[in-house]
Amino acid sequence: MTNDVQQIKKLMNEYAWALDLCDWESLSRCFADPMEFHSSTMESCYDFPSLKAAVQARAPLFALRRHMISNQYVRIDGDRGYFYGNLINSRELALPQPDDLFLAGGYYRNQMVRTPDGWKIAVKCWQDLWTEGTLPAAMTASAPQFAPVMHGIDEGSTFGVPDEQASDPASSPRQAVSDAVLRLFRAADADDRDAVSVTLADADRILWPGAGSGNAVDALCAGGAKRMTYLTNELIRINPDGAEFASYFYQVTGGTDGSENRHTGGFLAVSLTQDKKGWRIRSLHYEQIWEKGKPLCDDPRDGTQLAARFLAPFSVADNAPASDEERIAELHAMYTWCFDAGDFALMESCFTEDVQCNFESGMGKRFDRRSMIDQLAIDRDLKPFYQHYTFNTLVSVEGDRAELNCYAFTRRTPDGGGPVLCAGGRYRATAVRQGEGWAFSHFHYQRDYGPYQ
Repeated sequence: MTNDVQQIKKLMNEYAWALDLCDWESLSRCFADPMEFHSSTMESCYDFPSLKAAVQARAPLFALRRHMISNQYVRIDGDRGYFYGNLINSRELALPQPDDLFLAGGYYRNQMVRTPDGWKIAVKCWQDLWTEGTLPAAMTASAPQFAPVMHGIDEGSTFGVPDEQASDPASSPRQAVSDAVLRLFRAADADDRDAVSVTLADADRILWPGAGSGNAVDALCAGGAKRMTYLTNELIRINPDGAEFASYFYQVTGGTDGSENRHTGGFLAVSLTQDKKGWRIRSLHYEQIWEKGKPLCDDPRDGTQLAARFLAPFSVADNAPASDEERIAELHAMYTWCFDAGDFALMESCFTEDVQCNFESGMGKRFDRRSMIDQLAIDRDLKPFYQHYTFNTLVSVEGDRAELNCYAFTRRTPDGGGPVLCAGGRYRATAVRQGEGWAFSHFHYQRDYGPYQ
C-alpha cells in the first residue's frame, strides 16, 4: 500500500520514462488540466498539446534520452503536493555524430494536485545548472530564461510550506530518514549555513573532505560555487538507537573562469538520531573514490574494499515497517552494492535459486543463481572499480509478484585501470515474495550507451 509521498515519486518516475520513450499518451496522463510547464531552456507551455509539440520538435536531435531523477523530496499540504528533485539528463546525439554524449543537470520544483484519478503535475518547473558536451546548432539559439525556480531552501521554508507543517502523516519511517539526509545536502548545495546547522546533531562527527574541528558546516556548504549533489542506491536501517543510511554519492561542481565542471563520486554513510524536531544527523562519513577524466588516485580495488565496508552494517535484515515497493527498491539497491563491493555471498539473498537472467552488456543469459553469480564475479574481477548509480525506480506489485524497472548510470575503470568511464542502461526485473521478504526470479540488464570518458 503506497502513501501520497510514494505516489508522487512514482508519478515523477513515470513522467521521466514516458518522456524518454516518447510515449505521449502515458505522458499526458501525468499532467493535470490545466497545467503549466516552465523551463530555463524552453518556451513556457500552458497546455499539454503545446508541450508535446515542443518536445517532439527536439526529439529527432537525439538518438537516446535519459531523464534521471534523484534526491526526490515531497511535502503534502491537503490536496496539494510539492516535489523537488535533482536531475541528470543524458542524451546521445543523433546529429552530427551518433556517438556523442551530452549531459545536463539541474533541478525540478513542481506543484502537484490531487485529482479523482490520482496525483497529477499542475505546475512543472525545470532549471538547468550545468552541462557537458556540445548541443546541436538547432538547440543553441537563445531561449527565454525562466527565472531560477529554486536554489536550496527558500527563506527557511520548503516550497512555501514551513518544514514543521509540511509533513505527510502517512509517510513511512524510511522516508523520514531519507528526507533528513536530503534536506542536509539541499541546504549545503544552496550554501545555506543555518539550514545545514539545523540538520546536524553533532557537528564534530562529520568526516568530510576539509572538515576539521569546528568547521563542519563550512566544509559541507558549497562556498558560493554552483553545485549539485545526487544521492542514489539508498540503504536504510532503523533501530531503537537511531537509524543508519548509506547511498552512492555523485557531485557536480561548476567550473570557474571557463574551466570544466568537476564530477566526483563515492560512498556516503550517515547515522541519525531522533528528537522532538525529527531525525537529525549524528555522524556523517563520505569517501570520494573517483573524479571524471582521471585515474583513481590509489589502487582502484580500494574502492571495492571501501564499498564493502560501507555495506557491512546493512547485511542484517531490516525489521522496520516498510511497503513492498520500498523493500523491492532496496533489494535492487542491495544488488548494486553487492556487485560493486564484490560481496557475492550476500548477493545470493537477492535472487531465487532458479533465477533467469540476461545481461546484454556481454555476459549473456544464465538460468540459475549459481552460474549467474559465478559469471558476475568473473566480470567484476576484470574491472578494478565499478559504481552503478540507479535512478527512476518503478515498482508495481500484484499479490506475491512484482515488476521493477530503473535506469543505470555507471562509472567504472576500463579493464586494467585508467580514467573513469561512464555508461548507461536499464534494468528490468521480476521479484517474487519469499517468506517475509522478496527475491528476483527474472533479471535483465540492457546497456543503452557508452562507455564514454
